[in-house]
This record gives sequence, C-alpha cells and structure tokens, in this order.
Amino acid sequence: MRLNDYALVVQAALAGEGVSFGWHHIVEKLVEQGVLVKLMDGQYDVGQGFYLVWPKRTILSPQSEQFLGGLQKTA
Repeated sequence: MRLNDYALVVQAALAGEGVSFGWHHIVEKLVEQGVLVKLMDGQYDVGQGFYLVWPKRTILSPQSEQFLGGLQKTA
C-alpha cells in the first residue's frame, strides 16, 4: 500500500494495515497508550527522527520481518 497523506499513513497503521515511519510528536502518545508499538528503539537518521510502528495485536508477516531486518542493518 502506498499513501501520500501522513494522516492516512497513521490511520492505516492503527488499522493493522502495515508498518509506518512515525513522526515522534504525532505517534508518541499512541505508543505510550499501547495502541501502536515501536518496531525498534532509536531513530532512522534521515535528517529527522522516524519510528516504525504497528498495532500491538499484529503479528509481523515474513515480508515485514524482512523489511525490518533491512532497516536494522542500515540503522
């Protein structure tokens, strides 16, 4: 899925549609409430901080695990 509206990206993550890079000031409360979870500690450095989050109740697919592995190698 590709979205070009950040509000829709967050809504898709909340709905369990996949993972998302999250702006700290937007997803922080959702992570604190346990609605979303951080995929990894730290930040992906692209000049700004990002978090990869998904609903706690979602089990990652093999494709998502592969995506995560690739991100962790570059972090």
